Amino acid sequence: MYNVTEQDLEALASGSNSVHPGFLGISAGTLSSFLGIVLTVDLTDRVFATVIGVIVVSGVGTLYFAVRWILDY
Repeated sequence: MYNVTEQDLEALASGSNSVHPGFLGISAGTLSSFLGIVLTVDLTDRVFATVIGVIVVSGVGTLYFAVRWILDY
């Protein structure tokens, strides 16, 4: 049997296991991918509006997760 102390549980529950870097990578990758699409492909108006929406959402997500990651460390 392994004894677990309160300090062990606190260390496990602290922010050391942050998911913000992972989500930052996902949102930044999405942002760069869709920016590349807009800059290189001729799109219809409807598809262009959808891609711009994805760019805005992923841009906000990138900023949010970057700030949260910086605040965690």
